[in-house]
Amino acid sequence: MKKLDSPTNKFFKTKPYCKFDSHKINFVDDDEDEEEYPRISDYCFLIDIPKLICAMQDSARRHAKEAKMENGQRPTLTTETVVSFEEQDQENIRDTHHEGLVITLYVANHYVCRILIDRGSSVNIIQLETLNRMNILESEITTKSLVLVQFSGEAKSTVGDIKLPVYIEGVNSMQRFCNIDSLSCYNIILGRPWIHDMKIVPSTYHQCVKVPTPWGVVKINSDQQEAKECYSSSMNAMTKPSSAQQSKYDLGDT
Repeated sequence: MKKLDSPTNKFFKTKPYCKFDSHKINFVDDDEDEEEYPRISDYCFLIDIPKLICAMQDSARRHAKEAKMENGQRPTLTTETVVSFEEQDQENIRDTHHEGLVITLYVANHYVCRILIDRGSSVNIIQLETLNRMNILESEITTKSLVLVQFSGEAKSTVGDIKLPVYIEGVNSMQRFCNIDSLSCYNIILGRPWIHDMKIVPSTYHQCVKVPTPWGVVKINSDQQEAKECYSSSMNAMTKPSSAQQSKYDLGDT
């Protein structure tokens, strides 16, 4: 009887047996082709620490603003059909407060925070810097200078005016804003034109604004902490004008 050759020995090349050497780590057979392996230096890169810190701070502020919008700062449609204020509207309000109404609204496709509701203002006001940060070109501003007189009698000339849409839960209204080129702690001031046009009912006592709509009453809560910071910044600007030039205020999720 003839012995057949093993198919492994006949058709395939096998490497000779190599005895394992425990003194050689990551042993590579000399018969294999030499390959270039990644080096540790290939994975090393420089990190700009100041830029990294700024990016982390910006991310933290952005997440904080998103959390604010999710926790009731966004306008909410209630089941009310008639504008009224009750004790439950004061549930999350600090006692003995004197803050104004500072809200966040969707203006010209941007969430803009630090909007002051001012029943004493006969015009709507927006900062020129705010328009720039909203990527709105100055060419869209109608050149028309007006003189605004403050309560103290101080006069301020405007750069021009512009029409922008203000959105509140299904209701979109076009509002005319006077543009001022001066630094303020508020990005926008909504005065009587917007209040009367939208039939707004603001209440500083209840720290909210209620808007009647065809679908029901929309409630917009004021941010007491934001209002307190704006008031403090205004007082500091009056005592230290130079420090106000270094202050920058965010719009929100632009």
